[in-house]
Amino acid sequence: MRVLLLGMGSRGDVQPLVALGERLRRLGYAVSLAAPADLGHVVAGSSVEFAPLWFDLEGPLRDGLGRESLRGSATTQVREARLMRQVMAETAGALATDIGPLVAGADAVVSGALTFDLLRPAGDLVRARRGLPRQGFRHYSAAARRTPTILGASPHVVLALRTGRRH
Repeated sequence: MRVLLLGMGSRGDVQPLVALGERLRRLGYAVSLAAPADLGHVVAGSSVEFAPLWFDLEGPLRDGLGRESLRGSATTQVREARLMRQVMAETAGALATDIGPLVAGADAVVSGALTFDLLRPAGDLVRARRGLPRQGFRHYSAAARRTPTILGASPHVVLALRTGRRH
């Protein structure tokens, strides 16, 4: 079985997928992890095959909309989410070109929370290129409710949060 791990976001979004990918490889699965090319160092040295996406995570944060949000113009979560959607809309074409073949070659796709709504423009392009209809947010919400969800958390972090002590 071929499993594609899709990591979008920062190192904190990709690193847990590396650990999951290594475990899946030990269990006999063929695993690849697709993430922004500038996060390749997070996957390097692991047994997981890295599929770099052209998307440069740090570039949009240095320039344009990402820089605007970092300068404090994203004063609310709603505004910040809107700015992130704009960044994703600007990169959707190239991202769809990268993701399309990876998803087509996988039997299962595992992704983090950031891929749910932020990758919708790229997902819409992938569907259009395959002759499939565009889906609305209700469809995504319903799919999310039907999709198995795993929340990975360190027992040390949970214990520290519950007790207020460091371990």
